Amino acid sequence: MAIFLARHGQRHDYEQKKQGINWTATAERPWDPPLTTHGEQQGALLGAGAAAHAKRLGLPPITRVISSPFLRCMQTMSPAAEALGVAKIAVEPGLAEGLGEDWHRSWAVPGADSTWGGPSTARGPPASAPSAERHDQAMRPSGSLLLDGTAYLGPRFDAAHAPVWPAAKLDSHWGAFETEEALAARLTAVLEALHARYPTESILLCSHGGPSALGYQGLTGRPSPVAGYTALYVMVPDADGKWTAPLAADTSHLEPRGQA
Repeated sequence: MAIFLARHGQRHDYEQKKQGINWTATAERPWDPPLTTHGEQQGALLGAGAAAHAKRLGLPPITRVISSPFLRCMQTMSPAAEALGVAKIAVEPGLAEGLGEDWHRSWAVPGADSTWGGPSTARGPPASAPSAERHDQAMRPSGSLLLDGTAYLGPRFDAAHAPVWPAAKLDSHWGAFETEEALAARLTAVLEALHARYPTESILLCSHGGPSALGYQGLTGRPSPVAGYTALYVMVPDADGKWTAPLAADTSHLEPRGQA
């Protein structure tokens, strides 16, 4: 069994920001940006690359694909699953983005423009009550803001998957943020639970940069390299339950063929 864990592909809001466009300001769901077209292409390359790595490492072929409930992750896993020949995509709330203060400030404060931690003009101590100057959705439990998998995946949604970390447990909100320690504990628990549930399968999971790095560190005890778009970790347990990592934050699947 092996866990293949990847970050999502290129974000639309970040690319818009490079062009001087604030996608967040007019978005209906400013906390949940989609991928660019290039990001979806990265997802296909990720799927093909993960399959090649499984074969090269002598691991079982990937037979299960599980995504964070954020749109950008489902959009990454859709072409990845197609490249792998996996028909269904499960959605696991426990793989969600870190739901701390920096995440909330990236979309919920005045002038928010996707900048992690919020724009410099809106930084300051957290508030504990709603405000006309703060997005009202920030006061809701974070789990209630997540996209239902059927809304995007349709018939490809794996309704048989029972979440190991239900969305109701993602109860952080403005003034009661998820801490980095809690995020690390969440990702480690989810990865361990999925390993226990699927002990003989290779599975591909899609999460986010920070959560992926913390999950990798939680299983292996090693600090993670910087995780770029679709950065891939491969983690394999031995007979004693100790995890090794043949790959950590690898993006070689994005490189042109024939190059190192």
